[in-house]
Amino acid sequence: MINTLMQMPSSVFMSYFIIFSISCIFIGWLIIRADGSNNHSLPELNKLNLFEIAALRDGRKGIIQTALFNLWQQKFLIVSGKNNMVKIRKKIIPDKQPKNSIEDIIYQFTINPRKPTEFFTNASLRSRIDFHIKPINNTLENLHLKRTNFKLKQAWIICCLISFVVIGTAITRLYFEMSTGRPIILMFLLTIIMSILIFKFLKPNRNTRLGQLYQDKLNKHFEWMKSKNNDEIDPAFRVAVFGVSALANFELFEHFSDIFAAITEPDNKSGNSYG
Repeated sequence: MINTLMQMPSSVFMSYFIIFSISCIFIGWLIIRADGSNNHSLPELNKLNLFEIAALRDGRKGIIQTALFNLWQQKFLIVSGKNNMVKIRKKIIPDKQPKNSIEDIIYQFTINPRKPTEFFTNASLRSRIDFHIKPINNTLENLHLKRTNFKLKQAWIICCLISFVVIGTAITRLYFEMSTGRPIILMFLLTIIMSILIFKFLKPNRNTRLGQLYQDKLNKHFEWMKSKNNDEIDPAFRVAVFGVSALANFELFEHFSDIFAAITEPDNKSGNSYG
């Protein structure tokens, strides 16, 4: 059968390949989307705390952003310098310590002046924070807003299997066409297109469909917070829901936004850093 496929004229093979690849991608997309979370009810908007909301939005990175902003607005951190020379260090306040364990870890980390990127790249800091992120992820998993590690691995296996079949078939055909002196440009472009489609539609997201719906509901309900301030709502809540970029419209928080908005975490995976 493989020989028959390889012996097909290029135009015929590519037609079959397109149908086959799109069918595989569509089936894989359906399987990965069917995470079972839609069988459960959507939690109330006030169900999650700041760090659980931040973790749902952007994993470890979201949690660190929220903790940093909370420390900064409570005057626990001093920011000095400009542009690439920015340094962040702790400010000792008598008889006052951060109440949250993650904030305390970050606070102690700034005993020495730190660059903004260090909060997201320092392996020791991330390891200590990850220990406290586990209960947060457990809460999100119990509410069916995030996939468990097992279900995430299952989704990745499906993604990898379909990638192997589709791209493997394409590479085999490319090798055959090169060995027989046929033009390969169209098949090469088709291989790239299918690879992009696989990455776009099959790359697993740690959040479940229910988690994505919950996040969309949060974003819509609190959309006004991007442009209006409210003294009754903790400013850190804005960061937890929308990220640091949501602070850009407020002069009071603009400096913090300028420092951290462009920073991305190096191992951010599937839309969420840290399992």
